[in-house]
Amino acid sequence: MSVYVISTAMLFGDDQSDVSVHLISDPSATHYWDGKRLLGIWFAQQEKYKSATFGPIACDTYFLYGPTARR
Repeated sequence: MSVYVISTAMLFGDDQSDVSVHLISDPSATHYWDGKRLLGIWFAQQEKYKSATFGPIACDTYFLYGPTARR
């Protein structure tokens, strides 16, 4: 099992140093910082995720994929 945690700068002044990686401390979790919001913008543009996003960027969202999901 793999867990990818992506933190994004959403508010003015958000910084990678503000992220608490201890909130999700599972050893299978890998943490990433998306300071440019690229992943949130990409998800919001995908038709299959439109119902899970609101506006031009996905935020406060999580996506779960089953064991057959591909990277």
